[in-house]
Amino acid sequence: MILSFYSFLFLWAGDVPSSKPNPKKAAQIEVRAPDDLVISCEKGIDLTKLTDPTFLDAGRIHFDSTLVDSLVTQDRLCAAYCDPDTKSHYPGTAGGGAAALACLYFLERMDPNNPDSIYSLNWGLEGLITGVDSFRINTIDQRVCGKGLILRILTGFLDQISIRDTQRIWLVDCSPFYINEQNRCDPNDDLVWEEPFCDSNHVFTIYGCGPGNGGGGFIFKNTDCTDLAIEYRDEIAVGIPNVCFRIFRRWIIIDWCEYDPFVSPTIGRTEFNVTIDVVDTVSVDSIFETESCSSIPNFENVECPSITKLKWNGNDNCSSNQFLIYSYKIDLFNDSLGPLNQYDVVTGPSKFQEYKIGDSTDQLNPFAFFPAHPFDASGVYPIGIHRIEIRAEDGCGNVSNSTHFFESKDCEGPEILCKTNPQEFELDPIGFIRILASQLIDGMTDNCTETDSISLYFDNDPSIGFIEIYCGDLGDFRQFERTVWIYAEDDWGNVDSCQVTLKVTDPDENCIIKDSVLVLVQTILQKRLHNYEITPYFNGFAANPIPSDCTDSVQFTFSFPWPKYDGFEILKDDEDLNGVDVADIIIIQDIILNRHHRSPYTLSQADVNLSETVTMVDIKGVIGKILGAQTTNWRITDTWRFLDPIDSLPKTKFLCDDVCELLAFKMADMNHSALSYCGETEVEPEPCLDLNYQDIEFAPDEELLIHFKSSNFEDIRGFQLEFLIDTSKLDVYDAEVGSLDETLNYFTSLPTTKSLVYYNGSLNGETHVSSDILFSLKAKSKTSGKLSDCISIHRDRINAVAYDKDLNAYKFCASVISGYDDFGFNAFDFELRQINQDHILLLYSGSEMAIKNIDIFDLQGKKINLPVEKRESNQWLLRTESIPSGYYLIRASGSEGTKAKGFVKF
Repeated sequence: MILSFYSFLFLWAGDVPSSKPNPKKAAQIEVRAPDDLVISCEKGIDLTKLTDPTFLDAGRIHFDSTLVDSLVTQDRLCAAYCDPDTKSHYPGTAGGGAAALACLYFLERMDPNNPDSIYSLNWGLEGLITGVDSFRINTIDQRVCGKGLILRILTGFLDQISIRDTQRIWLVDCSPFYINEQNRCDPNDDLVWEEPFCDSNHVFTIYGCGPGNGGGGFIFKNTDCTDLAIEYRDEIAVGIPNVCFRIFRRWIIIDWCEYDPFVSPTIGRTEFNVTIDVVDTVSVDSIFETESCSSIPNFENVECPSITKLKWNGNDNCSSNQFLIYSYKIDLFNDSLGPLNQYDVVTGPSKFQEYKIGDSTDQLNPFAFFPAHPFDASGVYPIGIHRIEIRAEDGCGNVSNSTHFFESKDCEGPEILCKTNPQEFELDPIGFIRILASQLIDGMTDNCTETDSISLYFDNDPSIGFIEIYCGDLGDFRQFERTVWIYAEDDWGNVDSCQVTLKVTDPDENCIIKDSVLVLVQTILQKRLHNYEITPYFNGFAANPIPSDCTDSVQFTFSFPWPKYDGFEILKDDEDLNGVDVADIIIIQDIILNRHHRSPYTLSQADVNLSETVTMVDIKGVIGKILGAQTTNWRITDTWRFLDPIDSLPKTKFLCDDVCELLAFKMADMNHSALSYCGETEVEPEPCLDLNYQDIEFAPDEELLIHFKSSNFEDIRGFQLEFLIDTSKLDVYDAEVGSLDETLNYFTSLPTTKSLVYYNGSLNGETHVSSDILFSLKAKSKTSGKLSDCISIHRDRINAVAYDKDLNAYKFCASVISGYDDFGFNAFDFELRQINQDHILLLYSGSEMAIKNIDIFDLQGKKINLPVEKRESNQWLLRTESIPSGYYLIRASGSEGTKAKGFVKF
């Protein structure tokens, strides 16, 4: 007997030593393994289940004699049951026992007209074990190539007594592996070729160098009790018409259960040849990379040098990157004025292998670090935007052309020189001074940017172009001293910096002593402003803030002559979007275009980024706030700003005499619609602007385009909206403008909401008919659902409001239209016809190419993989025998739309 190492270890670890067996106790034990049996390789047996006493295929082990039943298997019969096998040591008829019984079954019951019939074979009785404390089932596998003997050992234990019995299970190969080398179309061949591939003269064709069938359009019908090795060797020929290249492939199949090269070089070894034509019509896919200001050493004597990376890498399904043929042309500044047939650089064609050995083209790129490199044009290019056109050819003659634009930028920063320390200044008569960054430098230069265009700012913050100092900043020693960083930035974002120390004094004692101050504040429209806060400063230190508490004025007093009064700070906190909406964007746009009254007040209100100019950057800042952008150039410490009538400069600190009257405005609130915190409430507009969309039902993984229309869209200059999305069912990922004249501003403010802002430049607004698509949302479904259950107008964060040409406000009244229309939802239909419980026929009456994909889902939205067979030009057969009973969805999609329907599997 031959034991594997693991089987031996298992037996040794499980045995219980027996020193003095007790005959009386031994008589109480009954251990009887199931009777021996013979099994065909086709039926096979699960070796891992033989230790399970309930395993029916090899005979169960019972613990009650009344439950023992016959050991019956369902298997085929064959002549191999009677013949001995020297390799697997199967004894055949001469071995008696189960082998002789198997042969008897074959001789008596085998139907030669139906060789594959399955018979019920009775081998005796199942196993029994009684009178034991515990038991164990071990197996010893003595098979060779899956054929031969498996020992199933049953052991019972009582105290120190152990009794065992063994079941012998023979595996016999009824259908030895067979290949007919003379006739590939032999129906008895275990190497089955699909039609027409069994013809040895057939030439396989692979398109695009994909895997195809690899010249292996065959499958193995019978590999039971067989150990196969499969390999092939190729010879390649080129120059054959209409193909890229031809492969002569020699397949080698070895059955290691039969093959022994020392006995016979042919037994168990089969060789055959196939011819494969590779037809490639797929061109090269080139991946282009560009980067300005790359980390490459500086070059001398080059004005405005721009180090630019230009690389590309080809992906081809047949040719390796080393053998692709590349050429490229560059049009500097994209002006089509180059001396080389409108181009400034023309190179190639060449291969990388040619470049490596120095056998490349004479047409070189004078700007590149590697002038002859076929797919690396990195180098020093003039500042500007340029065009490069790349041509790539693979080894099969397929050509692809691509055009790319790259920008060369200035990579060298300016040089700045600060004035000597310290720089001294004095407060003006009202106790205030503004110091510009330009006042603190002696000079600056740049290699590419004009000096007047270099930006100067403080503390690495481009929005801080000046520093303001008030009485309260002077402190106990009546002077202000601070070291600041000054930054210079050129047109390309390169910076340089230096340090300077500021010293500010008040020699004329402009920060005079007061005993009381009354502060009166009103808006630009001469309305009282409520709920602001005054903070007095004495001896350079802030006193406790004094709230206005919804009164018309604030007065604070102090004793004479000390402490010395240094002015006061006024602040009003407010929500960013209180009074700020798309109407303010429209007014700021009109200010930029000189179509709205321009005054110091309106210009200050519109200057939301405090740049002292009103530009599109200010509009973008307001749009960012409305859309809920986390990063925006809206840089306002306080949303409200204040003006002293004698000084039109907005600020937050003032030094006034007995009475100080200030004007207030909220940043970006151009129509002065901000509400006070003192009892004012927002009133929704009465007029109603219709907004409707088509309702649909959808299945999982559908691409949806949700169109929005209006029945009364007349003279509208702008609107803002926020949609609440059920993100468990729908992913809204983009928005696009429809018939509207301008760009639709879109932002995902929160995971569950999508915000939109739209405005146009026309003074008369826009008018659209009810069939016009105003805008659309792009979405993808996650589960099955209905559109109206997943999307609605959200009014918690921003108002859903529109404005006409006279800036009259309209509320949005959303409506949902049932059914389908012509704009993107299921624009086609199909029919399901149940042939039987395992087959469904899908019929489509449209064009043949309309349906591209057919997907099946269960009720949880999980995609089910089912065989789908195209029967005719407009019929598809679905085989459903592999899925359990239940309700399912079929979704068909293609160029004409998407449609989902349900069916029941019985």
